[in-house]
Amino acid sequence: MNEDGTEVTGKGEPGSEIVVTDKDGNILGTGTVDENGDFVVPVNPALTDGNTADVIAKDEAGNESEPVEITGEKDTIAPAVPTDVVIGEDGLTVSGKAEAGSTVDVTDKNGNVIGTGTADENGDFAIELKRPVTDGEVVDVTAKDQAGNTSEPTEVTGNKDTIAPDAPEVAIDDSYSVLTVKTEPNATVKLYDSEGNPMLDSNGNPIEIKADANGDVTYEFSPALERGSELKVTATDEAGNESAPVDIIVGVDEIFGAVDNNVDVILDATPSRKENQNPSDLDKTGFTVANVGLGPVLGLDVLADVIKNSVQLEVGKDQVREVTMYGDAGGIQVLATMDLYVYKLNESTGQWEQQSVTENWVISYLLGGKSKETDFTLTEGKWMFVMAGGEGIQALTGYGLNFTKDVVLDYANAESISGSAQGNMITDDDSEYGSDEVPAGSTVTEIKAEDGEWVSTSTSGEIQIEGKYGTLTVKADGSYTYTVNEDFRGYGEKDVFTYRVTSPSGKVSEAELTFELDLTAKEDRIEIDNTVILDVDPIIAFDSDNSSIADAVGFSVIDIGLLGPILSAEALGGAGAMEFNVGENEVKELTFHGSAGGVALGVGYDLFIYKLDPATGNYNQVHVQKDWFMAAFLGGKSEQLTLQFGEGEYKALLQSSGGLGLLTGAGLYVDHETVYDYGSPTKFTGTVEGDATPEDSTILLKVDGEDLKVGKETVIQGEYGTLVISSDGTYTYTVEKPDNAPLDWKPPYGEVDRFKLVMQDENGKTTVEYLNIKVGTHSAEDDFDIVSVSETNKVSKIEYNEVDKIGNYGKSYTKEFDVAKHDLDAGVKLKITGSPTIIGPLGSYLVLTYTLTNATTGKIYSDRVEAARGKDGALEFTLDNLPEGKYKLDITAQNGNLESIHFVTDEIIHSEEYVTTELPEIKGALFANDEGIQILDTLSFGNKVVFVNDPNQGAQTITVEGNYGTLVIGKDGSYTYTPKGGVYGIEKFVYETTSKVGTIETAILEINVGKTVTASEHADSVDSSAGNDSFTMGTGGDTVIFDLLADDNVGGNGHDVWSDFSMEEGDKIEVSDLLSEGTTLADAITLTEDAEGNVVLNIDRDGTAGTSYQSESFLTLVGVEKTDTLLDDLINNGHLF
Repeated sequence: MNEDGTEVTGKGEPGSEIVVTDKDGNILGTGTVDENGDFVVPVNPALTDGNTADVIAKDEAGNESEPVEITGEKDTIAPAVPTDVVIGEDGLTVSGKAEAGSTVDVTDKNGNVIGTGTADENGDFAIELKRPVTDGEVVDVTAKDQAGNTSEPTEVTGNKDTIAPDAPEVAIDDSYSVLTVKTEPNATVKLYDSEGNPMLDSNGNPIEIKADANGDVTYEFSPALERGSELKVTATDEAGNESAPVDIIVGVDEIFGAVDNNVDVILDATPSRKENQNPSDLDKTGFTVANVGLGPVLGLDVLADVIKNSVQLEVGKDQVREVTMYGDAGGIQVLATMDLYVYKLNESTGQWEQQSVTENWVISYLLGGKSKETDFTLTEGKWMFVMAGGEGIQALTGYGLNFTKDVVLDYANAESISGSAQGNMITDDDSEYGSDEVPAGSTVTEIKAEDGEWVSTSTSGEIQIEGKYGTLTVKADGSYTYTVNEDFRGYGEKDVFTYRVTSPSGKVSEAELTFELDLTAKEDRIEIDNTVILDVDPIIAFDSDNSSIADAVGFSVIDIGLLGPILSAEALGGAGAMEFNVGENEVKELTFHGSAGGVALGVGYDLFIYKLDPATGNYNQVHVQKDWFMAAFLGGKSEQLTLQFGEGEYKALLQSSGGLGLLTGAGLYVDHETVYDYGSPTKFTGTVEGDATPEDSTILLKVDGEDLKVGKETVIQGEYGTLVISSDGTYTYTVEKPDNAPLDWKPPYGEVDRFKLVMQDENGKTTVEYLNIKVGTHSAEDDFDIVSVSETNKVSKIEYNEVDKIGNYGKSYTKEFDVAKHDLDAGVKLKITGSPTIIGPLGSYLVLTYTLTNATTGKIYSDRVEAARGKDGALEFTLDNLPEGKYKLDITAQNGNLESIHFVTDEIIHSEEYVTTELPEIKGALFANDEGIQILDTLSFGNKVVFVNDPNQGAQTITVEGNYGTLVIGKDGSYTYTPKGGVYGIEKFVYETTSKVGTIETAILEINVGKTVTASEHADSVDSSAGNDSFTMGTGGDTVIFDLLADDNVGGNGHDVWSDFSMEEGDKIEVSDLLSEGTTLADAITLTEDAEGNVVLNIDRDGTAGTSYQSESFLTLVGVEKTDTLLDDLINNGHLF
């Protein structure tokens, strides 16, 4: 019998039949013995498990042999099912009973064996599992004997609870003191701080609160939590399973904020073109005007003269005007330049605002000069071109503006216009506002159409929204395409779409998508929030008496004319000048000396140094050393002169008053050269502090995508420096040269480090902003000063004293004069004498007549006298008060001649005119509020420059004429300002400071030029000015008048102080000119008090219903007490009108 019990083999009689039968007589198999006596009989079913069978042989005659008994030894009976099977409490062991010696397997429902063991001789087994069986998982346990028979499985369940509850729902009330939690019933709520440490109650125990049968928990903090603090909340079930934490920032809603997007749509436009065939018709000749008043806004005191001497061009709506012009000088002085100023009229303010200045546009060497042709592209509006004296202009000088091209490009009638833009309003990073800060899964759900209706987006496709000038195609994921309408004409317009973004939780945020339709891209201008001022020490890269700069001997100055402030490269090409260059971030300090060579005695030499202006290709004069040295005997030598030079290309020359022949032997030499390299500084560090949040109640949540924690500082590595910032917005920014700086590292002078901020205000509104920190070398803060010019009433006296002289005045005399408005009586006396034509008893009768006519009122004063025959005559007239007006005095003599005339008035105290009594001078220091002064190179006001840290180079002071006075500035930034008197307002001087590494900062010196008026004891009136004025008007019913000077909140007036206003004396305030049409005094004027308790008048020019103007103070009444009825009293009694 084989091992499996399926086959019997043996030997028998050849040819006989072999029959295998079980004990019940059932045949299990038959076979035949082969010729060799061998047989193989298959058995079916198999004979196993100790069962026996009989094997007989049967011949062909049917005779059967005796049976041979065989036994099937194979074991095929499975062990019994394991019993008493249990899983340990931890789910990691299984124990029970099974057939002794059997192998016990534990299998999960996926067929994976997770544990195996062996039953001992008593049938007991204990198995350690590969993983725990918990949370109701059912596994199978089987026993397998040594023959491989496996029992039926026994199922066993792991009952240990290891599933943590869901994260709880958590909320904190508006007082930040009451915490409410929703979790599974009877769970324990635990609180942790932001670092994961258990929060402790007032007794120092961890805060753990058990939920009720509904899963509700309430806990009150005392004291209340700080807004912005972070805590983690978990729920733990009765089995000890703890949920994932819920992070809560107290008082902060879900971070969700959509930000505006500004998109430039560059138009491909073909405008219609109209060319002026005679552009020279626009040519203008005139006189230059001084630079006085040619500031950012044209001063009223120079406007008339500027307009008279200018070319004005007008450009229509949706048009561009391209003009090309050149300037020339007629009788211009030698060594002079002329500047071209371009202004544009601001239609809303009525002021001409400066658009550009081309300095040294016309350069003259001898008797005239001509600029290069210059192109200007003018947009819609009124433009004005005016020439002004630059360097060397000493008087009014004739000039010409000559036009060679004048073309109008009309986009309103363009032949074609097209343009489009693509992007994503959620993910695009706007240069000003950044990208939306929204949770994953947020979508654009609505767009506002041109008609104001909201249109829902499609979840499966795109929608189209018609804008004002184009079509917006939008998908819910924020992607869009904008296409300009084919019929759009013009440029500079904006198509604005408001959209809504909805978060998965249902929160909604609105923002605007703005398309700016223009011909060119708008220049991005980054608003600087803070500046770190570097502390820099350069390395001395070179320091030697052996300079590589070649000596310059012999100069051909006569070939280029006299050395003026501007020279062309061609003119200097063959002048034999000394040439030297200064590299980027370098300062080169050179010590020069000059030598006359073999020349005549007593000849003087000047040193001129020029720097290349890459924009124009000309060389600008940067230093002149007049009378540097004199030739003595057969030679002469200068004293050494040390100067510093920043980056650029330079040329230096000598000039002699003796002409070319005296220069052929003259030489210029460098005795010492030092190079300071700021590009490889030995010291490079700077730190600045600031606050990035606009309000104390605003919390900073993220910086460059990194979360901030309350009470913790977060370190953010920027492009150039390190930002350490807190959630309250306070920060420190530090920049240093990296320790591992590569060889090609360059100091980031003037660069800007940008950090994206996400913040939330107390109302839960999320905003996204940028913190822009400039890496600066120095600062230039605006400066403010104030000066007041004293004025008092003008006093005049009209007097004509024509002395005696025979026949002096013939038969008539006429004078015209004005009598100003006055309150005090101004009497007049007139005495006329005359002589007859024939004297003596038979002489003529002299008749004297006067007529005094007030042309303003029509009042006539007249008298006549007839003298005795042949006698001289006299006529006298006296009037106690001569009223104001325009007068004409006519005096005649009949039958004789006028001999003398005496006409005199009393002193006339003008009640509306004032004269200056004092012009105070004020002094200040521009650098007093600035940093980094030691690294400054130049301070410039327009084309006027002083070298700050080089005591030898350039002028010691410069003078700038303003609208209302004269400013003188020194090398150290000190200034003196002297007002002109008679004209008042806000003086604004724009200036630049440039460092030795070329970084530029701009600031404004603003001087409030007002007047202090001390009036008479009579009834006077005075006009307020654009400056801050003070009035002491004296007794009498005085009036202060506020005229409309500009279109701002206070009509262009300053804030004035009236020190002796009195309703009892009849004082008045006139503001009617400031009020918009239909606005009443009661609606426009409000009263407040200053810190001293004085009444302050505020005006809202269009009243509370208007939106064009806001309430602003304009007048303080010193010593006047504010009462509930004061405003009504002022209005109703005519003191305010």
